[in-house]
Amino acid sequence: TTTTTTSGIISGSNISNTTTTSTTGIVLPSTASNTSSSTTTTTTTTTSTQTSTTTTTGSTTTTTLTYPHYYADLETEIGFYFSHDDGRRENGIVGEGGFSKEQVNISKMYKVDYEGATPEEVTFDPANITFNGATPATVYNKANKTFKYEVPVFYNFGTNGEEDIRPLLDADKNQVVITVYIGVKGDVNLDNLADAVDSTQIQMYYAKLSAGAVDGTASTKNTQLSISNELVDGPDSVYDHFAAFLGDVNANEWSETNWKLRKEDRLELNAVDATQISMFYAHMSAFPDDNTYDVWTQVSPSRFGATD
Repeated sequence: TTTTTTSGIISGSNISNTTTTSTTGIVLPSTASNTSSSTTTTTTTTTSTQTSTTTTTGSTTTTTLTYPHYYADLETEIGFYFSHDDGRRENGIVGEGGFSKEQVNISKMYKVDYEGATPEEVTFDPANITFNGATPATVYNKANKTFKYEVPVFYNFGTNGEEDIRPLLDADKNQVVITVYIGVKGDVNLDNLADAVDSTQIQMYYAKLSAGAVDGTASTKNTQLSISNELVDGPDSVYDHFAAFLGDVNANEWSETNWKLRKEDRLELNAVDATQISMFYAHMSAFPDDNTYDVWTQVSPSRFGATD
């Protein structure tokens, strides 16, 4: 069932189907057992120069625009994020980080002044891409067992220091979304927990790679890390790359590229990570009310780029 709120969550299809798009909220894929029904929802967004009406029926979205309006030629790529990421970075300001604007690669942007007008190419600044306040921490929902989300993308068309934030539209006049996977730090087996099972699976993975380096039988390409979740259907599954992201607990979370590194890029996913996950699990078992963010900083000093 598709629902829309002005600041909430929009239920979408499961991971194998096409997700819906909205000008507000977050599109969140349901579990595999979900049964969809056809519901029509209309959302109207008005700015000083542009009004867009988005009508969603089932999994089909149609956007009707007034003029002038803008759209872009672009490509997007998937990204991995931690459920605790509220955007805070080294300077302590919440909102400086979160989802990476580099997931959206705009090649050209156009302005259409009136119906039937020839689109006029205009300049654009990737820095004006925004997610309208959404962060991995606000989007993450523990009940979403696929870990996959479609996050709406916006663009600030304002000038002279004034904000004019509108949905970023593609060439088909649909709002652009980025696909992200969000999970719990240390959760290699994808059960929303960081515990001894995750530590063990990293140790097994590292042992296989270490042996394979000697006899040539194992590599990151043919060795599966996460081995107890049916979502992971092979060593090159997006979920195995996602598990490697979650399990590489001593990697620099604030790195500008950590969100896009794949398993073959994580050459230091090893016994150190397994040990730190075990330390985290032991601490939280003894002190379950402690703040997990602070505990991770304690057991993994390099999580923000420092040296262990």
